[in-house]
Amino acid sequence: MLTRKICFFFFFLIFICPVSSAENYALLVGINNYPDDISPLRYCVADVLSFRDELINLAGFKRDKILLMTDDTKGNMEPTHINIIMQLGLLAKQIQPPDTFIFYFSGHGIANEVGSFLLSSNSNIVTQDTLEMSAVPLDRVNKILSSLKAQQLLVVIDACRNNPEANRGIEDNFLTDNFSKGFQIHRRNLDNHQPRVSAIFYACNVGERAYEWPDKGHGVFSYYLLQGLKGEAANEKGEVTITDLADYTQNKVLNWAKTYRGKKQTPWLNLTGETRLVLVDKIKPRLLSNDGSSVTDPELEAWKIVKDSANILDFEDFLSVFPHGDLSDVARLKIKKLERVIKPQQVTKPLSQQIQAELDLARQRFNLAKKNNDTVAQVIYRQKEAQLLAKLRQVEAKEKLEQQRNWHNSRLRQPYRAGSQNQSDMVLIPAGPATLSFYLDKYEVTNAQYNRFVQETGHRKPYYWDDEYFNQPNQPVVGVSWYDASAYARWINKRLPSENEWEWAARGGLKNKQYPWGNQEPNTSRANYGRDVGKSSPVGSYPANGYGLYDMAGNVWEWCHDWFSLDRDGKVVRGGSWYSYTYSLSVENRNQLNPDSLDNFFGFRCASESN
Repeated sequence: MLTRKICFFFFFLIFICPVSSAENYALLVGINNYPDDISPLRYCVADVLSFRDELINLAGFKRDKILLMTDDTKGNMEPTHINIIMQLGLLAKQIQPPDTFIFYFSGHGIANEVGSFLLSSNSNIVTQDTLEMSAVPLDRVNKILSSLKAQQLLVVIDACRNNPEANRGIEDNFLTDNFSKGFQIHRRNLDNHQPRVSAIFYACNVGERAYEWPDKGHGVFSYYLLQGLKGEAANEKGEVTITDLADYTQNKVLNWAKTYRGKKQTPWLNLTGETRLVLVDKIKPRLLSNDGSSVTDPELEAWKIVKDSANILDFEDFLSVFPHGDLSDVARLKIKKLERVIKPQQVTKPLSQQIQAELDLARQRFNLAKKNNDTVAQVIYRQKEAQLLAKLRQVEAKEKLEQQRNWHNSRLRQPYRAGSQNQSDMVLIPAGPATLSFYLDKYEVTNAQYNRFVQETGHRKPYYWDDEYFNQPNQPVVGVSWYDASAYARWINKRLPSENEWEWAARGGLKNKQYPWGNQEPNTSRANYGRDVGKSSPVGSYPANGYGLYDMAGNVWEWCHDWFSLDRDGKVVRGGSWYSYTYSLSVENRNQLNPDSLDNFFGFRCASESN
């Protein structure tokens, strides 16, 4: 019986001075979606993706040297226990003494009296036997990593932030002393090479847990770790060392946990070796003067950047940082002058679009300042970005329902094209707390319906058009991007449903229920899920919900109109699929995909106005 579960995020580092002929390798594993007996996680994939970006942007890693294993990768890169061990072993044979290697695992971890394990995408923790046969033993990882010839080795383990047992994901999962000692890498120094330096950086102390930060889309420790690497932990020489990074991260995480949770999370560092560990060495330091020496005037430097600009936003950025500075009155005068010139050409836009434009501009200018090593400009635009992002969240929340009302007031319903669906193929959904009444397709759009669109318009064929497992006329069309789905909807004088509309329709008139049929657990008589069928089913193969809508749980994920978050890096998909596990079928479960994605487990259905 599994008696001890652990949750930790530790940072194990062996790093020495870079070698000119060295190659940089990384294996990054992030798992959010687990089998039914293991609770899902939210930000593991986001953490490894962000870490990959910083390896490329800050550490000079080549993209083709970074192997990524997440919920979306397939084949040999699917994060099963066998694949993870195999990829580690293959890299161990490939890596040479001058090289650097990073292994990052973000997912669930578990420990009991037998041993400690990392849980892979196919792990089963029902019994001790199934655990040992389907998880990644920590001692196996230790053995492989101990055999590495690389001079520089970095291991990041995030395993995990909550209880891995199904339906207990909100419970604390504390770091145990035995698990923190279970990750032991013993590597001997090679002849003619410098001695190694080792550091273990834990996300929390023994008896604590690591928290997540939904507003940032990361674990708290991971978020501040990344911020520190980007320069927040830089010393006066512009270096980010492991000790500086630890001090910065510990202070930030400790304050966050106390402020937002009223609890304690204390990252801590265990460092051995004599060589200084410099993780990043090209970031310009902050403007600090602890010894009384002269420091460049940031306001004057900022004014030099914007003073000749013809863009009002530049001066607004300046005033947001120096509202009461010596040059603030001059900046306001400059704004009034520019307003008189450009006012006749201005076109009124929704406030959220105006803020988004300012935010995009601030991000562009921050990236440019970062490229030019301009510390003053980086400070200005980082602060500006934070202010605009907070403002944008508030405005978009207020505008969302109003946008839905505008659809009803501005769009006139047109007759459907010959041969297309009509209202008999749709269901009138009554108005809800966050929606007006609207029509929604009774079924997911089929291959037969999409084929008419392709034939009449010449639009590209779906990715799986020639695959007999997914191309039957009455199966839902798959292998279509969000843009493909939107094009079809416009052609048939419809649109994709908003996320609020989709969820309200999926509930079928039920309140506070987990699934379209109620709170009863899913089974194969209610939905196609869990890879039981192995492919999508013909639409309407399972019972309809209370509104008469079919396949609102399982079969294929369905594209929605909305962006998943303010970062606008993924479109919302809802409902789960034939490939998904139980939790994905919940009417409240959200997921996201790149709008260009093409795969065989998501499709769509259309909506239209009721007037």
